Amino acid sequence: MWKNRFLKLPQSINIDAAIETSVSCYGEIICIQVKLVSAFPEEKQLWVHDFNIEKGQFSNLTRKMAKEISQQININLTPQEEQLLAEAIMPINPDAYEAYLRGMGYWKLGTKPDLDRAMDYFQLSSKIDPNYALAYVGIARTWGGYVQHGFLPYSEVFEKAEAAQNKALMLDSTLVEIHARMATKYTWGEWNWKKAEQEFLKALELNPNYAFSQAYYSHFLAIMGNPEKGLPHSELAMQLDPFNTLYMSIHGQALKNAGKFNEALELLLKLYELEPDQGIALPALWAVYHELGDWQKALDIAKKIYILRENELALKSLEEGFEEGGYHLAMQRTAEKMISNHDKTYFPSWQIFTLYCRAGMKEEALEWLEKAFEEHDSNMPYISVDPLFDFIRDEPRFKNLLKKMDLIV
Repeated sequence: MWKNRFLKLPQSINIDAAIETSVSCYGEIICIQVKLVSAFPEEKQLWVHDFNIEKGQFSNLTRKMAKEISQQININLTPQEEQLLAEAIMPINPDAYEAYLRGMGYWKLGTKPDLDRAMDYFQLSSKIDPNYALAYVGIARTWGGYVQHGFLPYSEVFEKAEAAQNKALMLDSTLVEIHARMATKYTWGEWNWKKAEQEFLKALELNPNYAFSQAYYSHFLAIMGNPEKGLPHSELAMQLDPFNTLYMSIHGQALKNAGKFNEALELLLKLYELEPDQGIALPALWAVYHELGDWQKALDIAKKIYILRENELALKSLEEGFEEGGYHLAMQRTAEKMISNHDKTYFPSWQIFTLYCRAGMKEEALEWLEKAFEEHDSNMPYISVDPLFDFIRDEPRFKNLLKKMDLIV
């Protein structure tokens, strides 16, 4: 038996009740007992119900449970929500589904080993069931993750990611996950803002409660020049999935990009306590400490990131540079060391660019930003909004890149 229970829920997550579940499997039958428990001022059982279903129909069970619970707590569903809950879902292979879920669990962490594990699980899912669309969505997302986090160049993964996405699209074009994936591809992969917006809006129409779409839409809006408008979406993503550290990380980044550094710091420090190795939150925390001018803590987080990445070269450069001349020289020395080893080890130009930004070196930063543009780095869209780049925002070369990317700010 597997049991999932939420105890001592913090009031900061702003919920009135939680769901407690216990799961038992008997052959091909899944038995789930669901309890609805009030969260505050003290836990109290409000409702309990047993659900039994064959493993292959598990995805139908989630809709059945949602409908039962909504009726118990007197939620008035919209016609669109009623339709979503009423639609039958094709039977799925439970082993393929489990492999997909495990892959997503690793994918959200963003480190190289975690992305590797995620890819293994997504590929396993596709082998178990070659017609399972979500497996290919996961594969496409992971290829994108390798680029976003600086582990592989865009040129090496574009065709592989596109092939996986097209396979998923061919198998089931109605899935919200596919449209969300296409929205992120058009945003960070192809810099096609019109198509990106269309796909985000399509995904939000299909399922406004899909936290992934809400989270990444917040960053899209920021890239389009309105970080304040994006904040409610990343905040909603956290409310929809309050224990998911990916969405906490994304909201922390959104707060940082909106210039709300103290709010971002508060959230990211809470997240750091929960999951200190979160590969997406750590760069955001480094950025916030940098913006606040807390050089020692910024350096500590930078070292933590490079330890996780097993980048001894960068770690040594940070330490030696800091000892020689402080934080800014540490950033400069690390960039220089990466450049000198550029032919031996892959270091994204974007990473060198951001180090020079942290060192406060305009000409060097602009040179490597132009290289990152030529490499079609997935992080380029953030030049429109990230405060790290404010010190070169008025430079003609910077403005020229904004124009090339059709980013009007």
